[in-house]
Amino acid sequence: LGRHSQYFEQVKDNEVLDELIGKYKGVTADVESTTLKHKELIQHHISDWDFLLLRSEANGMLVNVEDGIIIIKKPDTGQEGAARITYGESILEFEAEIDARMQWKKVKALSWDFSNQRLFDADASSASFTEHGNISGGDLADILSPEEYKLHHSGNLPEQELQDWVNGTMLRSRLAKIRGRARFSGFAGIRPGMMVELAGVGERFTGKAFVTAVRHDIGNGSWDT
Repeated sequence: LGRHSQYFEQVKDNEVLDELIGKYKGVTADVESTTLKHKELIQHHISDWDFLLLRSEANGMLVNVEDGIIIIKKPDTGQEGAARITYGESILEFEAEIDARMQWKKVKALSWDFSNQRLFDADASSASFTEHGNISGGDLADILSPEEYKLHHSGNLPEQELQDWVNGTMLRSRLAKIRGRARFSGFAGIRPGMMVELAGVGERFTGKAFVTAVRHDIGNGSWDT
């Protein structure tokens, strides 16, 4: 709780995240390794949790909490589905949408090289994960997206950090292509960060979907997930 300021030197983001989590009793860290070593990194007047979320987002990683373990990793969409749920059998309710408004053709980030007095950039036009549904984010981007979705940083970011930024932005764009929820017969084996296989919900939504939240409703003699 509360806002904090501190200064990190010669550290990778996963080391910073481990240190932030290690300050608190009752929780442990499971953080995916990152590659860039920062010469310096500043946490300025912000809570440890918010700073943790910012650094995770900058590396294209998601944050989940499970039984006292704070898990920070990039989404693994290549894993097997934890369950197969089918409309008309186990699915009781299903609501989903496809949104083209946040699908980008290309994400481009620009930073200022003050030594050479010039702009330099990094870009990404795809995300390295398996997309859900039978229409790609790239096809949707052709409908509304500008040729480039630009990000600007007024400082002098290292090229690798700039590349991680655009990669993470493109990843979030593709993950946001399909959003929805399904209610089905209670099952305890599904947790955030897993995949679930949807069937019988139309070609647009059938297939493996990435799970970002789970809720269980127990009452009146029934259990729904």
